[in-house]
Amino acid sequence: MQSIYRMAEGAVVSQGDPLVTGLVDVAPFDPSGVIEALQADQAGQSTFGEFVSAIWQAGVVRYEVDLNQRTCTYYGCNGESYREKYPLVDILTSTSV
Repeated sequence: MQSIYRMAEGAVVSQGDPLVTGLVDVAPFDPSGVIEALQADQAGQSTFGEFVSAIWQAGVVRYEVDLNQRTCTYYGCNGESYREKYPLVDILTSTSV
C-alpha cells in the first residue's frame, strides 16, 4: 500500500500498511477479477483497502493513473495489463464530457 506521486516539482511517497508480509505467491493476472473489483469500487461497495486487496488477489502488482490521458492501467508481474479510460468530468457543472 505504497503510493508515489510524480509531479513537475518532484515526487513524494505515501507508505500505508502493507497488504502482505513475508514471502507470498503473487496470484496470476485475472482481468475479469480486476474488472469485478473496479465495478464494486465504482458502485461504492468497497473501501479503498478492500479495493486494493481485491486487485491484489486478481494479480495486480501495481497500477498507474495518468491524469492527462484520463487512464488507469493495472499491471501483473509478467507484463500483463488492463487499462481503463475515464471520461472528463466538469467539476463546475458536475457533468461528464
